[in-house]
Amino acid sequence: MGAVVTTVANYLALIRGPWRRMKEEHFGRADTHLHAKDLNGAPRDLLDPIRDFFLHSDFNRVGRGFTHATTHPGQQLVEASSDLRGNDELMASFALALMPKIAEAIPTTSYARAFMIFEATDRLRARYSRVFGTYHFAIQNDTGLHPIPTEKFFSPSKLAEPGVEVADFVAYAAGRQARASLAGRHADVPEWVRAVWTPPQGRFLSVSTMQLDPTESPKPR
Repeated sequence: MGAVVTTVANYLALIRGPWRRMKEEHFGRADTHLHAKDLNGAPRDLLDPIRDFFLHSDFNRVGRGFTHATTHPGQQLVEASSDLRGNDELMASFALALMPKIAEAIPTTSYARAFMIFEATDRLRARYSRVFGTYHFAIQNDTGLHPIPTEKFFSPSKLAEPGVEVADFVAYAAGRQARASLAGRHADVPEWVRAVWTPPQGRFLSVSTMQLDPTESPKPR
């Protein structure tokens, strides 16, 4: 799972504009749809611009890596072919590992509203709605906890919306990093994947165990 966290102003300046310019220069058109998995085995002249985009972009991205070896409260995911997104319970637990880090990555200030935007897929749209539909953001200050009106939207991939595409690359990088950690093959991680997690903007954790505290929500270790 992965996410991009930014304000609207920074989105336009740091993500939408630079990503479209990068696509126009190296992929032929600014509205070309890019999907991370489609670039497996791509030549360096296509992967290096993506690496440079993340290296020189000052926006927050968060990733949590889950594999078939990740243990979950009450069960172990033991089949390599298991679809980790296969039921609401698992996705809800994984969301609980991701959402607090998204909240931490939000710049501390006041906001009129917050938006959560997901890539629209027929297979996962309903599940995303069920799992993430109850999440809202709030600001904690000296006067208390102040909820931020939070709206959720789905963006079809055919729109080639830069924020959704960049988040897809972040999520793919989380999976690629997690699989490399599981196999102990960190040297196999592509340069552009390492660039995604360049600190301080990049925040990644490979989750090996989810523990359930009776008094708390599931949390990663």
